Amino acid sequence: MTIRHYETVYITKTGISQTDQQAIVDRIKGIMSSYDGRILKYTTWGTRRLAYRIAKQNDGVYFHFVYLGNQNIVKEIERNFRMIDGVIRYLTVKLEDDVDVEAFATESDAPDLAKAQERQETSYGHGGERGEGRGDYYRGEGRRERPYRGDSRHDSEENLEERGDEGGEANEEEGGEEEEQN
Repeated sequence: MTIRHYETVYITKTGISQTDQQAIVDRIKGIMSSYDGRILKYTTWGTRRLAYRIAKQNDGVYFHFVYLGNQNIVKEIERNFRMIDGVIRYLTVKLEDDVDVEAFATESDAPDLAKAQERQETSYGHGGERGEGRGDYYRGEGRRERPYRGDSRHDSEENLEERGDEGGEANEEEGGEEEEQN
């Protein structure tokens, strides 16, 4: 059976305890080990505001797994997510098909971690973690406010000179010259 490279993100309710969250993580790790999966990376992203209400929740705790396994492991993990009441959303993405298992490092392989991150950067096609390499726009850094033409905050003398009008009013001299030329 072909081994594939997967990434799974799931969201739990904020109201569940740390022990219940850890039980979910242990359950997923148990499924991966029983199906001969290999965890490459596990991170907790923490509590974040949801884009919209899900199951009467405004916030959720995000968890992220990157792992190797066959397609049966994904079916089993998603089946378990549907049964767990604390999980409100999950998403699994296949990153690569038919991978070489020896080329990837696991969480326990500390010396090979840099090699695995380098491979992960090349597999994403840009600068490493998802969201990087897409500009700072998505993280909110470096955003600039677009000036609104009629907004007095942006009607400084420099801006008015660049636009060629004074005080936001139309220049009457230019308008008069255009009529005489026609």
